[in-house]
Amino acid sequence: MSTNTTGNLGWVAEPDGRGTWAILSTCSLTIVLCCWSSVYPNIPSRSDGAFKRGLGKINLFLIGLLGPEFLLVIALGQWSSARTSFKKFHHAGYENWSMIHAFFADMGGFLLESPGSELFPIDAEQLFHLVKAGYVPYPDLDMEDIKDKSKLDGLAR
Repeated sequence: MSTNTTGNLGWVAEPDGRGTWAILSTCSLTIVLCCWSSVYPNIPSRSDGAFKRGLGKINLFLIGLLGPEFLLVIALGQWSSARTSFKKFHHAGYENWSMIHAFFADMGGFLLESPGSELFPIDAEQLFHLVKAGYVPYPDLDMEDIKDKSKLDGLAR
């Protein structure tokens, strides 16, 4: 008669090798770092403080922890919007409008100032209609200027 000593052992202590805690902690840390470094909130309002800016990133981070597919759907929606505005600007003859410009606009990068009110962000669709109607001039902004505005937080660095 032979005895089989293999099977599910359950929790494995650390001293004998790579234990359960080491595997769970490294997997958890990897998931947290990947979610944190993959979320990019929109450009905050000038009136937003550090707490509100951080809260926006934390909200996206938690959505990513709940399901990466949610972040994928958000990103696809933003890409679709940017692609639409890219095509509209090009069909209207603005050849130097790029996808980078479109994403920047949809993130709240262009601010409109009207008499008697404070600055407020406009998206690429709104900007297109205002430029086409002649209410505002076409923004003279190079891609390099937009790329220069990118800031990473300490954890992402």
